[in-house]
Amino acid sequence: MELPWTGRADIRGGSDLVVVHACEASARELADRLHDRLRSATERVTHRSDTTRRTAAPPPWRGGPRK
Repeated sequence: MELPWTGRADIRGGSDLVVVHACEASARELADRLHDRLRSATERVTHRSDTTRRTAAPPPWRGGPRK
């Protein structure tokens, strides 16, 4: 069975782009699904911190402390 309602939502926050897609049987279900997906995706992006992916100091070859 093919779902008649499809949709896409994009939102840009700073340098991050969040894109969500959904297919549902009714317009109301589609709006609810897009809302839920967009909310969870933006929360993930919002709570992700760039500092968690970096070390506290640069490596020695970039002028960081030497051991």
